[in-house]
Amino acid sequence: MIRIAQILVFALALTTTGLLSSQQTVEAQAVVAPWLGSSAVTSEIRPMMTRKSRDELKEIFKNSIVDSSLRLPDEERIGVFKDLIEKTLDTRSVSSELHQQWRQEGWEYRTLNDSNVVVVTERSGQRWGRGIYAIRTKGNSRVVLQAPHRFSDAKTGVIARKIFQEHDVWAVGFNTIHRRELDLAHCERHYFNAFTEAVVEVRSKAIVLQLHGFTNKGKTNAGKSASLIVSDSSKFPGRYARQVAEEFKSEFGKSHTRLYPIETRWLGGTHNRQASLIQQLGSRGFLVAAHFRFGFI
Repeated sequence: MIRIAQILVFALALTTTGLLSSQQTVEAQAVVAPWLGSSAVTSEIRPMMTRKSRDELKEIFKNSIVDSSLRLPDEERIGVFKDLIEKTLDTRSVSSELHQQWRQEGWEYRTLNDSNVVVVTERSGQRWGRGIYAIRTKGNSRVVLQAPHRFSDAKTGVIARKIFQEHDVWAVGFNTIHRRELDLAHCERHYFNAFTEAVVEVRSKAIVLQLHGFTNKGKTNAGKSASLIVSDSSKFPGRYARQVAEEFKSEFGKSHTRLYPIETRWLGGTHNRQASLIQQLGSRGFLVAAHFRFGFI
């Protein structure tokens, strides 16, 4: 079984300073080893992507918000996007035909140097808050990451990007417009939703992990003391959510982690639109809303 929490621990070690000691970082790598393969984990990080491709991905994400302005989604265009993102998720190689089809729809479809990663992003002059998506075209991973609030939820975007870079994650999706203008985790109609549906339809057992952040302001009791809140967006957590919560407790201590709704009534994500879509599609996969307290990461 994929150790989701340990993957996050590993990413936190990459992202933060002072949170984990060097020994804890090595231990986190060792726990992830069974999933990545023993050759992928040593005392030094061996990323899935070269430095050149990582730098390129970072630059693409940085530029994805330049001159971006919200344009409300068009149902027909979302439908076309869904067809194309399904094809892209299902492809095993870079396709010149897909490149042309994406371009016709006002998107840029590009392959990162020295990698099997393709990135679908809005073209300059047509940045309307439709999101940005990176997909690994080879491999059999079923883990998909989402960071729908990367501007307002500090470092969640960085964490998601680094997990994708360092691990055999299938795909990752990010917002390109601030949640003040459009909250992707709760909007009824968006390309982000189509991406979520496409993921489940291509691989029915996909695991969608969505990252969020929070503050303790206004919280009481367990919510006030929490640094990590784990939820599968249901009123009764399943075994995967329970396992992830236990792994976090093991790594960070029981006082830091809360499992919704058993240990806290805050931030359960019960109205999360992507979680609802996954459930409606009858998927046996799950969506864990992992909330990180600002200042903890």
